[in-house]
Amino acid sequence: MKPFNLQEALAGKPVVTRDGRDVSQITLFTHVDTWCVVAVVENFDTVSLYTQNGRYTMFEDRPLDLFMKSTKHQRFVNVWPDPYGIQPTNDGEVGLGNFLWNSQEEADTAANDYTRQTGIKRLTTAVVEWED
Repeated sequence: MKPFNLQEALAGKPVVTRDGRDVSQITLFTHVDTWCVVAVVENFDTVSLYTQNGRYTMFEDRPLDLFMKSTKHQRFVNVWPDPYGIQPTNDGEVGLGNFLWNSQEEADTAANDYTRQTGIKRLTTAVVEWED
């Protein structure tokens, strides 16, 4: 999970709680010292008070602590029968293609084109996932 960033939250970037609930209507009250951030938490019956760091309590982690919502990414990479995708080998070596494709269909099209040009057949397509 990405640490809470008050400036990003106030600018409208998505925020969630430690337990994954969406958070909205984040407001900073500059005339209050400790509990200066107020927010609405999904499926919670009242507004919640937070520190500027997104803490629901001062000294322990809580399910309602705030975090910046991560963005999940998924791409597809073709796997070929040798480390370079050039010559088929019998020693079991494999190599990844040089491109991350946005969809399985794009990876399939690229692999089919390459196979038509070279005669080398793709072994499979691997899914690559990450969060930021």
